[in-house]
Amino acid sequence: PPDPAAVTQLRQTLGLAPGRKIFLLFGALDQRKGIYPLLAALRQLPPVQQAQITLLVVGSMVNAERVALLAALAEFQRQSAVQLVAQDHFIPDEAIPHYFALADVVLALYQRHVGSSGLLLWAAAAGKAVLASDYGLLGELVRQHQLGLTVDSTAPGAIATGLCRYLAGPPLTFDHGAAKHFAAANAPASYAPRLWHDSTNRVY
Repeated sequence: PPDPAAVTQLRQTLGLAPGRKIFLLFGALDQRKGIYPLLAALRQLPPVQQAQITLLVVGSMVNAERVALLAALAEFQRQSAVQLVAQDHFIPDEAIPHYFALADVVLALYQRHVGSSGLLLWAAAAGKAVLASDYGLLGELVRQHQLGLTVDSTAPGAIATGLCRYLAGPPLTFDHGAAKHFAAANAPASYAPRLWHDSTNRVY
């Protein structure tokens, strides 16, 4: 569980503006995370809605894309009323819960990704809804466990619609209790015994 004092200190260190909804894009940052369609989606919002958003981008940028990504973020910051806060460095495991505690919505806008993502577990454990790709296992888990909204993550217009739905309030597709259950069911204490042995202590 995150330390409340550490979360408060992190909020101050990052300079997060009060009264804005915080959308968190977390992890190794490259184009597969959907950052370019996300920026295009945010540009589609009117200034009054942009001014309600903080985009918190946290994680190491992939070296091959760092120059292009930093340029795209700088251009976006000049042209948008969104508060953009970016941290381009690795986040140790013990600090990760603090970022998810700050977030209102966790972004999992992977581009045509067939698998899942640890972001779903971090978000569920923190009790935070996701705006995620509707594709593959990721989309299926979000829908099945009521973890938030799914959209076509390749379409800026669809992402913009999802952002607006979160600005209006928590969607009916997010169930706090179901999210907590999903996180608990995938915790190491629950998962490891299923891999290791059964009630007769036979090793699989």
